[in-house]
Parts: sequence; structure tokens; C-alpha cells
Amino acid sequence: MQHPEHHQKKLEINPISLYFKRVLIPGFLLIGLASPLFAQNSGTHQNSNSSSSHHTFALIGDQPYSTASEKATTALLQTLNSDATIPWILHVGDIKGGGESCSNELLNKRVKQLLSIPKPIILIPGDNEWADCHRSSNGAYKPLERLEYLRKIAFHQDSKLMPTSHPEAFQKATRQAQAGYPEHAMWQIKGTLFLTLNIPGSNNNLDNPKSRKNSDEEVKVEYQQRMTAVQAWLNQAAQEFKQRPELTELVVAMQGNPIDGSGASLGNSSWLGGVDGYKTLRDAISNLSEQIQRPVLLVHGDTHRLRWDEHQLNPSKPNKIYRLEGWGYPFLTQWVKVTIRSGADEPFQVESLTFN
Repeated sequence: MQHPEHHQKKLEINPISLYFKRVLIPGFLLIGLASPLFAQNSGTHQNSNSSSSHHTFALIGDQPYSTASEKATTALLQTLNSDATIPWILHVGDIKGGGESCSNELLNKRVKQLLSIPKPIILIPGDNEWADCHRSSNGAYKPLERLEYLRKIAFHQDSKLMPTSHPEAFQKATRQAQAGYPEHAMWQIKGTLFLTLNIPGSNNNLDNPKSRKNSDEEVKVEYQQRMTAVQAWLNQAAQEFKQRPELTELVVAMQGNPIDGSGASLGNSSWLGGVDGYKTLRDAISNLSEQIQRPVLLVHGDTHRLRWDEHQLNPSKPNKIYRLEGWGYPFLTQWVKVTIRSGADEPFQVESLTFN
């Protein structure tokens, strides 16, 4: 039998024709990526298109969602591990289903599954493994206690799911551990700066049903503290671009969908107070894009469908960012290959791949 990688089908994404209708929502501008996003920089960076400036990674997330789907996720991991064109993998969170237990046993099992291959995998925490663990079907856990447990098993200094443990693959890797958010990471590959953020679904953890057993004030405090750390990490990225002229583009990755996910669908709900939990983040990324004047790619999960488009995060600002979401459950035979032509005006290329 041939290895699964020999059966992969390649789909090169047409950024004009691919979009799902529900991606187009009021307040955001969607345009084809054929136009120069940062035309003002074309004279500076167009000469960085050699193959030596290219680098790639695989994007997966929102899986496995059940014991039954673990086998498919293992097959995907093995396929990616054997693909010589993929040096590392980004998993954007949700390593368990929304109705599964948040027990130590299951969380450890899923972390070990990701670590079953030698190729580096970077993990971002998803709402299913901490923010939504208050659900009775999840075991009625306290979300922040589950987040602390995740930090112990997946986001500590020596974790193989963090870039700091792979110096041969990730340059200048660091974590925001001193601020209390060790899951926030930052690293460099060629001219690309990557950073990860703990931005979960469930309206960025502002969802406060009765099962959560928290007061609205407690929910607000958690949100504000975490977003203060997020803003500081974005500020650090801006400083990196100011101090290091070799940086030419930025990738910001998180689990929650900040554009047309739970924040958009719940923004007008009276029981949430009409609060969009992602607006502060969108404004912060828009401001960062304006500061660095370089292409920015926002990568997320949570809504499980391939989305590859371009958005104006703040209607009052002209700058736009690229947005990418990969496949999630139940699309377990599909994954996304991201190629970055570091230094190019349009550096990000996306391919959807299927294996048998």
C-alpha cells in the first residue's frame, strides 16, 4: 500500500471564487488578492522572491472531536509528518469536542496524540479545552482551572508544543510567561514574525451561561486581564518590527473566529449586553498593521470551514489584513498548506489538500 501522502489531491485556492457566502458580512470589505495590498512597499521588498526566502507550514485545527475521530486525526498527523515539504504544523486549538469531558485523562490523551510524531507542532488553546468546560457534558469544571491545567501539560517552557523547544526550527522563540500567559508565543522564520494568542471562541469567553457559575463582573475581569496581555504582546510585535528591519510580514494566530464567528452572531443578543468580544482585538490588529506597514495574516479556527479572504478590520482605517481559517471537524481528510514568500508584497499562498 502506498503511503497516504502519495494520494494527496492539491487544490490551489482562487481567492476570488472560493469564498462562502456567509463570509461576506456588513462592515468588512472583501476584495480579490490579485491587487497589491501594500503597493507602497513594492519598491522595497519585491526582490525577495527567491526560493531561499520561501517557507511553509501545515494548518490544522478543531480536531479530534470524539474518540471515533481520533483515528482520522492520527492519519492526518502521520501524513503531515511524512511530507518533506512541511517542516512544522500549526494546530489552532480545540483538541476535543464541545460535548466531551474536560478531564485530565482526556486532555492528556489528546496532547500525547499531537506529540506522537517527531515533527514540530505548535498548539493554541481552544475554547473546548478550557472556556467551555463549565458545561455539564464536559464535567462542570471551572474554566480557569482547566486553563491552568493545560498550561502545565502543554504550555510550559519545555513543552514540545511550544516553539521554545524547537530552536532548530524557530528563531528567537519566546513566551509571555512573566505576564501569566505562557501560551502566548512569538518566533521568527526567515523574514516572518509569528505570534500566538489565547483568543477562544464563545465570544472570546464573554459567554456567561448559568452553567459557568460566574458573575458578570468575574467574566469581565478575566476578559480584561487577558486582553491586556494580548495588547502587550501585539505591542511587543510592533517593537520587533521597529528594531529588526529584516522582518517583512506578520502572522497572528488564535483559535476563536474574530471576524464572523461567535462575536458576530451574538453581538446583538441582549443577554450578552450587545458586546462583541472580538472588537477590541480587531481594532488592535488593525492598529498594528497600520504601524508596521507590512502584510499581516490572521489565522484562526473555531468555525471549521476553509476561509481565505481579506478584511478591513476597522471601518475607519484603510489598511486590510489577510484572513485564513483551515478545515476542522468533520472535514478530517483535508488540511491547508501555507507558503510564505518572505519579503514579497503578496507573500501568502494557500493550498487546500486532501488525503485518502
